[in-house]
Amino acid sequence: MTAQDVDPETYYAVGKGLFDKASKLYDAFEVNVKTLGETGSMAGSDDAGTAWASS
Repeated sequence: MTAQDVDPETYYAVGKGLFDKASKLYDAFEVNVKTLGETGSMAGSDDAGTAWASS
């Protein structure tokens, strides 16, 4: 097995950076899911649209 020389401070900094980026990505995803959730029932009273949406 190959030995690896890893600087703990660099390892931590990379991990923290990835965690921060993942958090920002999740926040953006959550906003879009919430926005899309508000678009439900857009077929209104159009029976053909309602039937198509449920098919």
